[in-house]
Amino acid sequence: MISNLSSILWILCLFLVAGCFIAAFWLNYYFRNYASEYRNINRVSIEIPERLSLRRLSELLAEKKIINDAQTFYWYMRLDKKTRNVHAGTYIFDGKTSNEEVAERLQAGLLIK
Repeated sequence: MISNLSSILWILCLFLVAGCFIAAFWLNYYFRNYASEYRNINRVSIEIPERLSLRRLSELLAEKKIINDAQTFYWYMRLDKKTRNVHAGTYIFDGKTSNEEVAERLQAGLLIK
């Protein structure tokens, strides 16, 4: 009786492990192929013209909902002396982004091609 019970438990464990592997493979397949369509929902494209003032840049980023507050971003850039080397061009951001990350991307010139 005990050997039958242990055999049944081993078989149940094997089915459980096999089910976990199948679920993991299915989730991996799903997220690689189908869920990628939903990743671009919050993406925002923004064109930064040359010689744009920092105040107008801050307002533009806030209008596009890339940053939370134009004044906060403006003073962040001014106080950290990050106003130089902001590259003009077209950028893509994934929705709300931190002031630090926006500043780094604008200074690095991470443009879309």
